Amino acid sequence: MKTSLLKSALIAVLIALSTNVHAFTAVVSGAWSSATTWGGVGPGSAVSNQDIIIPTGITVDLDVDVSFSGVINSFTVDGTLNSTAGKSVLITSGTFSGSGMVSIHRLTFNGLLTTATFTGTMTLNSLQNLGATLAFAAVATVSDTLDLDAGTLLLNSGSNLSLVTNSNVRVNGGSLSTGGGVFTTGGGYDVWYVGASKTTGLEVNSVNLRNLNVNLTDNTQVLTQGLANMTVNGTLTLSTGQFDFSNNHLTLKGNLMQAALTFFIANVTSDLTISGTAVMSSDMVFAAAASVNNIEVDKTAGNFRLGSNLSVGGTAYLTNGDFRLNSGSLTMNAGSTVQVQDGNFISAGGMFNGSASYNVNFNGGSHTSGVELTGTGLNNVMLGMAASANTLTLNSNVIINGNLNLATGRFSLAGNDLTLNATFDQVAASVFLGDSTSAMTLNLASTGDTIYFGVNYNHLDVLTLNIGAGNSILLASDLTIHSALNFTSGKIEITNSSLHFRSAAMITGSDDTHYIVTSGTGQVEMKVNSNSTYVDYPVGNMTTYTPAKIQQTSSGTSGMFSVRAMNGVYANGTTGYDASTTESVVNKTWVINAAVGVVVNMNLKLDWQTANEVNGFNRNQSHITKYNSGWDSYTTSAATTAANNTYESTRNVVTSTGPFAVIDTSVMLAVNLPVVNAGINVFPNPTADFITVENHDVNAVYAYEIYDAVGNVLVSTSNSDSVNKFDLASYSNGFYFIRITNTDSKAVVMKRIVKD
Repeated sequence: MKTSLLKSALIAVLIALSTNVHAFTAVVSGAWSSATTWGGVGPGSAVSNQDIIIPTGITVDLDVDVSFSGVINSFTVDGTLNSTAGKSVLITSGTFSGSGMVSIHRLTFNGLLTTATFTGTMTLNSLQNLGATLAFAAVATVSDTLDLDAGTLLLNSGSNLSLVTNSNVRVNGGSLSTGGGVFTTGGGYDVWYVGASKTTGLEVNSVNLRNLNVNLTDNTQVLTQGLANMTVNGTLTLSTGQFDFSNNHLTLKGNLMQAALTFFIANVTSDLTISGTAVMSSDMVFAAAASVNNIEVDKTAGNFRLGSNLSVGGTAYLTNGDFRLNSGSLTMNAGSTVQVQDGNFISAGGMFNGSASYNVNFNGGSHTSGVELTGTGLNNVMLGMAASANTLTLNSNVIINGNLNLATGRFSLAGNDLTLNATFDQVAASVFLGDSTSAMTLNLASTGDTIYFGVNYNHLDVLTLNIGAGNSILLASDLTIHSALNFTSGKIEITNSSLHFRSAAMITGSDDTHYIVTSGTGQVEMKVNSNSTYVDYPVGNMTTYTPAKIQQTSSGTSGMFSVRAMNGVYANGTTGYDASTTESVVNKTWVINAAVGVVVNMNLKLDWQTANEVNGFNRNQSHITKYNSGWDSYTTSAATTAANNTYESTRNVVTSTGPFAVIDTSVMLAVNLPVVNAGINVFPNPTADFITVENHDVNAVYAYEIYDAVGNVLVSTSNSDSVNKFDLASYSNGFYFIRITNTDSKAVVMKRIVKD
């Protein structure tokens, strides 16, 4: 309001003073300073309170610098005003009008009482606005400088202000805006900000913005980014002042030159992109407590240099190039993410702060990890790399507190320790690459996970399992342990893979809830030394614990022994009829092998749990039997109580390996003794009282023994009769066994009897 009143008052005064209004009209084409051009008397270089008119069809060559003033006067160009001598026009008051063509060195509007209604075309080296609020209507091309020193240059509808390549915009106290007009640039141009605090405007709304120079009055002044997105393709020079891009996206594609005591200001909704090929001359320094939502480093040459504290609330993208932490601290806020395609974090005096929960994704080519995996708050890590052959190689020990997802790409431990504290997902093609100096600790909450190691990289120094009571992890590839397998909780299932232990390796913490599940053809291989103590093989199935213990005597040699435990007791060792379906056995076969060249002379202990005893197994009358073209016999004895809720049977001086089982004396297996050739029938079976035995071999004497389910002998007799009848009426219902032996050949047949 005050400005309008002042302007009105000035107009009134100037009208009162304008007692000699005269118009200079060009009548022929010619020089400005030629009287002939104006019909006899020219306007001179200082025109005051007089109109200037260049009609259509007339061309005036501006051969002097001209100043024009007159509140009620106009400078009208309907023809052509040009300057072959590089001269300028200064409008201090009045109106610049017309619809012709202006081609001069510089056109300057200075003062509050200037207006521009010109609708023609302008070709200018420089356009200056030093105070007026101009409603600009021309189509103008500026080849050197657009100087916005004061006021507002408003591009009205129909206007087009175009800057040519290598031109400049200088912004002091003025501004550039649009009221329907267009601001365009033909190529790279520069913008300079000087003076007091200000907000960027239409002058930076171009993809061709090259260099941005901030040189404000002092370092308390602030340049505020007024556009949602701004890209600086060349050098951003922050000489004096502060640059605030809060709530907006700033992209720097070139160099950064930042003077001491200048700062960038950003907040949690700011985005920053650093790209291009230019080498950055300065560290980027932010004001205290600055933060961004997303920051991306995508430099195909050079690197980005951070020289202060900065927090990231969204995602830090390492697309290309290095992110150097030169000083201060880069802090990943809770829920933030580091996404690595290429490039690295390089700590060169600064720090990476990952104490809050944050995530890391790898989605490019092969990469060696940096500080992005060192934060104590590291939560989820995902490998979604470009190809399965791409590898993430650890550069330090890593603790992952959330989920590790190996979707695409290999994970190389490279001599470091990996700790998983929650869950992980892995596909078969995305393998772990281990080695003899790497350790893996699995503190997993879920069950049923599968772990894969790469061929020739299936080694670990130490594997620690803590996966929750009753839970298990499946090993889907062979694995060699060099120092220790430590059980804290849970089981490891090896199915058709094998678990190998180097000679000095050990297994700790195994018991009836923490052991190795041998559910397929995979075996546990360990070294047993000559004249050793027992070596424990903690194997079983998913529900029962059935370890084996091997001791080599002094007559045996040191070497590798492998063990697996499988369900069933089979007529042909590991195939054929399963005797555990009908016979009183421990429902387990231990398959034991020794490496080539090992002289076997071992003592063997086999353990089982009550749940493994089937069909009335009598542990007080039992022994270990070995298959070698048939199941052999051994001294019958009572099983002993062993550790971890198991019973144990021992067999000494075993000189060969193969399948082993535990049976009681009543079991009929194909033992290495002659078998009765003659037909023997036992009937009825089941029976309520009597059984009859028909023996068609009348040329021999046979012994008949009937046992109860716990091995007590109820009947014992021998004869050569072809028919024998035995009374079981007084015995309780249940299982009984009859053993029939040829007293000459020692051939044996056993049959189970059911009394009901």
